[in-house]
Amino acid sequence: MESTLHPRRFFREAPAGAGKALGYATACVAAGGFFGFYWAVVFAAVSGPPEMPGPWGDAALPGALFLIAAVGAWLFSIPVSLLWLWVAAALTHVLLRLFGDGEAGLHATFRALAYSAGPAVFSVVPVVGAWMGALWGLGVAAVGLREMHRTDFVRAAAALVTVVSLSAALFVAVLWGELGVPGTGVTRF
Repeated sequence: MESTLHPRRFFREAPAGAGKALGYATACVAAGGFFGFYWAVVFAAVSGPPEMPGPWGDAALPGALFLIAAVGAWLFSIPVSLLWLWVAAALTHVLLRLFGDGEAGLHATFRALAYSAGPAVFSVVPVVGAWMGALWGLGVAAVGLREMHRTDFVRAAAALVTVVSLSAALFVAVLWGELGVPGTGVTRF
């Protein structure tokens, strides 16, 4: 948690090697994801599971099946998040190189992003924890990139904001394509 609470000091002396960083990111993503899905199950237990079409009709998703789906989604989210970590590191590093920085190499970029996963555990706080963790994690990542690549904060933040913006646009495009285009009458269901 040193990277989360004291990022400047941590990243100046960050451990070498991608293995430790990957292990740290895995633990943080697993813990953050667990709490995120935990709160989803708790809120579903209080308000009732979501209504979804299925073999049982349009009735609510049966409780046991909802729990199995939540656990499955949590387990699936861990490798997907770690894969995305590598993709985000590559994209961020390309942008840093375009901005004239990133000389410490891709592994430094990867380690900076991996160690910025610590705030994912803020998901222990219901409703706002995941958002707090995401914003705090972006700040930690910007500090990590600045310290590890010896660049300025503006370039590090610009690379991160660009990657986050591209990610959000990709997410919206996939969601839009899957569910249909609002206002056009074109839908998938």
